[in-house]
Amino acid sequence: MRSIFDIVRRWLRFGSKQGSARQRNSEVTHRRHDAADRTKTASRPAQAPESPCKQAVVSEVTAELLQDLRSASENRVKGPLWLLPRVTTGDPQPMLKHQAEALARLSQNDFHSGVIHLPTGSGKTRVGIEIAARCLEHPQDRVIWATSGVSLLRQSIIRLVEMLGRFDRELAMRWAGSDHIQDDALFDEADVVFVTRDTLTKWLARAADGRIPDDPLRTALTARKGSRAARNITLIYDECHELGARGLQRAWKKFDDKVLSLGNAEDRFTVIGLSATPMPTATDAHDLLQDSIFPVREGTTTQKDWDVLVHHSETTQTLTDLKILCPINLSLQKSGFFDIPERLVSRIIDEVMSEDTLRRGDSSEKQWAREFSLAFNRKVMTHPDILDFLADRIARRLPVMGKTMLFCASVEAANYMVDRLRRNKRVGEGLVTLVHSRMEDREIAEMEDDAEEEIVRPEKQIQEFLDRGHEPCVMVNVGMLTTGFDDPKVRCVVLARLTFSKNLFWQMIGRGLRGPFAGGTPDCYIIDPIRLTERFEVFEGYRPDLDRRGIPQTDLEDRNSAIHDPADLAPLSCEREPPPQSGVVIDSAIRWGVRRALRAFLNGKKFNLEKVNRALNEVQIVHGKDGSTKIVPAAGEVTAENPYAILEAHIRSLENSIGRDLPWLYGLLPTRLDDIARKTFLRKLQVIRKRKIASLDAWHEYELKRL
Repeated sequence: MRSIFDIVRRWLRFGSKQGSARQRNSEVTHRRHDAADRTKTASRPAQAPESPCKQAVVSEVTAELLQDLRSASENRVKGPLWLLPRVTTGDPQPMLKHQAEALARLSQNDFHSGVIHLPTGSGKTRVGIEIAARCLEHPQDRVIWATSGVSLLRQSIIRLVEMLGRFDRELAMRWAGSDHIQDDALFDEADVVFVTRDTLTKWLARAADGRIPDDPLRTALTARKGSRAARNITLIYDECHELGARGLQRAWKKFDDKVLSLGNAEDRFTVIGLSATPMPTATDAHDLLQDSIFPVREGTTTQKDWDVLVHHSETTQTLTDLKILCPINLSLQKSGFFDIPERLVSRIIDEVMSEDTLRRGDSSEKQWAREFSLAFNRKVMTHPDILDFLADRIARRLPVMGKTMLFCASVEAANYMVDRLRRNKRVGEGLVTLVHSRMEDREIAEMEDDAEEEIVRPEKQIQEFLDRGHEPCVMVNVGMLTTGFDDPKVRCVVLARLTFSKNLFWQMIGRGLRGPFAGGTPDCYIIDPIRLTERFEVFEGYRPDLDRRGIPQTDLEDRNSAIHDPADLAPLSCEREPPPQSGVVIDSAIRWGVRRALRAFLNGKKFNLEKVNRALNEVQIVHGKDGSTKIVPAAGEVTAENPYAILEAHIRSLENSIGRDLPWLYGLLPTRLDDIARKTFLRKLQVIRKRKIASLDAWHEYELKRL
């Protein structure tokens, strides 16, 4: 069966514009602390400084606090200053090997601002708490912990309280709002301040506003060295791909220009990003990350070729082998039981979507893709016929699916799905929970005149879902639980929405990837009624778009789909002047102006950045069997010397040896070739020959067993 993606792809071509890259000043150094400061242990004064804020509520942490943090309303736990006692029981959760390696690389890079890239479910929060513990060994240091979602922020606060044994002194923490930055004693009182993205945006904008005197954040970073007000501040941003948000970027640029440029403020401000998908989907948001927030500094070592400082990066496969994560299981998906019938989708598209929506017009491909996905979700994926079909299929297979998270396209679709599932005799009301941003509106509407009934808040629904353990049940949500939600017992993820964002896709399926080592499941079913798995190649892992580097569009596609790591491709880059190279032949079929730009680039001569970027868009790099390298036109024909012709000859040889045609093998050819891709494909052919694999389904079955 063709996927829904096939139905619409004739109107949509994926791609991204190439942007010229700004040369980076690699001589800038950024040192937040001396290495010796990191090894010192400082004790907190016997008494915490007294708060001048009369409304601050100071309380010793108790079991009741943890209970409140898990289930109480935001208004109840947000605002008070909590004094957390010193716990002498030691580290309650020693770090795993990959977590310790991340901290070691961060230390090797002298705690410069940078990214720690770990797959969902691998314990990013534990790493963040360890970073906070090390920063707070110095009595003047402070930590701001930020993320966008309230649910994720609440989970981070809970984890910090549970991990008090890692801190060697008393702590004071606060979940702060936008108004708390006006408190002059904010950083005198609180060691750790938790904020949402919106609050952080307001704080940065306020600090950059020179008309506001004595802003606490600006004062802490710009006060004279040795002053009581001077602070070293570490911002730990959980799910750091959110740093691409436009409002936050605008505020950050002003903050960078008006505050961090003053005195030694930049040396006092460190940003550590944590995420399974660190780079924002919008490539035009990468500039700020690459040049200001996470720049690659001289003397540091980055683990990825993303033009940001990546202290450490771990692959999904490595953690799956260690059973920290679990493998993806597509058996339910491949059964076709959940595939939305093509006739149904086509009929609904004809009914509810205008021809104007299906035309790209003058808009860019990315803009059109975004608008199309919004319209498709709003009109097609919320249609009652589609939702009735999915509710019936889920109800029939729920015992097999196990504990399930269902991602819907809208609040209305989520409400409808909950109603249908609760009415279904196979499921019932007790096995369905709901979380979205307008839950209270729904609950009030259901209460009608019964004012005595309590409104069921999202945090209570989440806790109810967690308490069900391994029991087959369904959590229906829209967008609140795409990041940070942690329930190791989730066995199945259903994607009932269209997205062209790799970040969102990987964040959604990551909700079910906790492995046996983390108390999770042996594998995770991914059910994809609109075949997103065909677009994002779920077994290949996260691949960000990096068009800012001037890499040809076809190279970008390969970087996102090849079976090897993008760093191994070593594509041409024109951000930095390259060393002279020899042995690279430039095909004479390439027009003269392009050849001239490429020769200057390869030989390290003076070159025009814009011309080289244009030239790289028109060519492709091929590697001969003898080790030679040749640059040919991107649209050039396959010749006998071309590696594609060589691989196709191997396919024909295999077909002749087994006596049957294997047309599906041509679909496995990589979109772009280098030595690694060529050797990997040849190894595939050896396996297919040895195991006598005769169909694409048999090949997928073999790969599933291998994984």
